[in-house]
Amino acid sequence: MTTRWTTLALGLVALGSPASGCSSTCIDDGFGGSDCPSGQLGSAGSSDTGHGPGESDTLVLDGTSLDGTVGGSQGGTSLDGPDTEASASTDTTASSDSSDATTTDNTTSSTSASSSGGLQPFCLDADGDGVADLDACVDADPDDPPPDHIPPTDADDCDDTDPTVFPGAAANEPDLCTTDADGDGWGSASPPPGADAGTDCDDGSPFTFPGAADAEAPPLDTDCLRDEDDDGWGDDQPPPGVIPGSDCADTVPSLFPGAASLEPELCTIDADGDGWGDWDSASQDPAADEGSDCDDADPLIERCALLVTQDGTADAPLDAPLVPALQAQGLTVLLAEDALVTAADADPAVLVVISETSTSTDVAAKFHDVDEGAIVLEGLVWDDMDMAPAGTPMNSVTVTILDAAHPIAAGLSGNIGFMIVDPGSGIFQTAPGAGAQLVASRVPNPAHIVVFAFDTGVMMENGFAAPARRVGFGADVDGGAGANGQLAADGLAMFGAAAVWAID
Repeated sequence: MTTRWTTLALGLVALGSPASGCSSTCIDDGFGGSDCPSGQLGSAGSSDTGHGPGESDTLVLDGTSLDGTVGGSQGGTSLDGPDTEASASTDTTASSDSSDATTTDNTTSSTSASSSGGLQPFCLDADGDGVADLDACVDADPDDPPPDHIPPTDADDCDDTDPTVFPGAAANEPDLCTTDADGDGWGSASPPPGADAGTDCDDGSPFTFPGAADAEAPPLDTDCLRDEDDDGWGDDQPPPGVIPGSDCADTVPSLFPGAASLEPELCTIDADGDGWGDWDSASQDPAADEGSDCDDADPLIERCALLVTQDGTADAPLDAPLVPALQAQGLTVLLAEDALVTAADADPAVLVVISETSTSTDVAAKFHDVDEGAIVLEGLVWDDMDMAPAGTPMNSVTVTILDAAHPIAAGLSGNIGFMIVDPGSGIFQTAPGAGAQLVASRVPNPAHIVVFAFDTGVMMENGFAAPARRVGFGADVDGGAGANGQLAADGLAMFGAAAVWAID
């Protein structure tokens, strides 16, 4: 049986006869020519002949359909016999009913989705900033939304009349609905009404925002400061409402506090990187501090001392040892002639030394007002400088240390040799005012002061306050540039100590 049905099925597939009813294609089917089963195909490949409405045209042979379906319950015509026909007919009807119901359900579902899902929410964006006013939304056709409406956004526009105000306008404060007029990433601390206040104290300057001056000491490094030259330091004279920083010149990036590592307290320039500030920093900005570097283009030349002598050389016995004594303190020595020198020549220097070889009348009061430290060996200039009454020359060469703890005493005490014993050499003595620091006096008279000092701002003679530190150092020699006197070893040690104290 199985083999015969299989052969028959293959025969049916191979034949394409257009005959209807029970044709010769039903070979040995067990029926008469007039009583073929009603579900039999009238012609191969036809799905209409011999079928009622809703019937399937699948031919089932011993449980196997021509399209490979197993089971025979899909409404196909069975070749097993009359009893199977009724079952097949019943199944076909049920299947048809089920299919019709499914089709109806799908149609209803599709219609419902089209009716409600075709509209989408759109919200007003009146100011065109791309952020919607979530309180002004409508459902609309996505192909034809209302004017000035956009799909809902994640955030709500707190001011839909101003395109500069919206959530995230300030990149560094994304949670705020604010404005960032200067584009520095921080929201305005004084925004329009209804907007959130940010932390930018000047929203009109992109150089002003929290943390702009990150080189400042805390908490200024995170406060709202202005740093226009981007050197990390805040402007010390900013507009109202902005916290002042420490930068004396916020338009010069090389000029800031601590630029010179050896003068960290100064707001200055150190162009040659030697650690000392440019003495001429004020030429870059009038508010800059004057540094100590007399040549800020040469790292080998740092601080300078101006040595004033009679002929502008250091050839005299008194002057020659002064140069290495100053150099030992890290000073470059600038020489000047007494008759030609001016106060402006002291500007690059940190120290002015007026040698006793200079002529007092040529020097006079030229350096009265300089803001550099000064050591005056010429006792006849003390009164011109308003330091003390003019000195009186004495033939003594020995002094007594009055204040061994004073830095200028150089660790010495008691009586010391101040000058080398030589014909014509000696000392100057005077009686300075009450503000003087008394370091050494002539032996044997402690009232005859030979070495004395004034700190900056201390009142000297005639009600004149010292513009910078002043030292009276009474070494007397005769003969001008050819003078034969000079400082003894202890006297030279005290001179070096005086140079250090005068420039501190």
